[in-house]
Amino acid sequence: MRTILLAAGRMVSACALLGGCVAVWGGAYHVEAEDTSGGAIRFDHVLVSERAIVMHANESCSRYQKVAAVEQERFGVVLPGGSIDEISYSCRAPIDQTTQANPQFPKDRYACMQEALSNVSGAAVVGGFSTSTGFLVPGGGRSFSREEINPTLYRACMTARGYN
Repeated sequence: MRTILLAAGRMVSACALLGGCVAVWGGAYHVEAEDTSGGAIRFDHVLVSERAIVMHANESCSRYQKVAAVEQERFGVVLPGGSIDEISYSCRAPIDQTTQANPQFPKDRYACMQEALSNVSGAAVVGGFSTSTGFLVPGGGRSFSREEINPTLYRACMTARGYN
């Protein structure tokens, strides 16, 4: 992890000194890694759109008869000449269109969505301890609770039922 941070720091310094990442990379983006399982692309969002980067990822995956799925987006440091952002993606087998025509597919999809539901909740409290009175000072707060589909559980369920 320390090596990655040092490399990122050197890249930021180089981009700032040379007036933008184009001078370092020779283009608006740089492919950090790329293979059959996926890759990572660093780019200057001032010069190239995220959509263009995702299209490049799809072109890369298409060489292996797969499609790209964005796994993580990291937004970096803003520099005078732009900024360094990164998209990590995985290459996955496309869903066969015949599976979607299968009458069992919608039932399996619904069942997996139900199995993958997770309750997500959180709260924040505003207020604090008063040093002058020695009591807790009420402020306010907020909370939320909702159900979300866990994508990892959903994919595992669909894979267990024979879908890619």
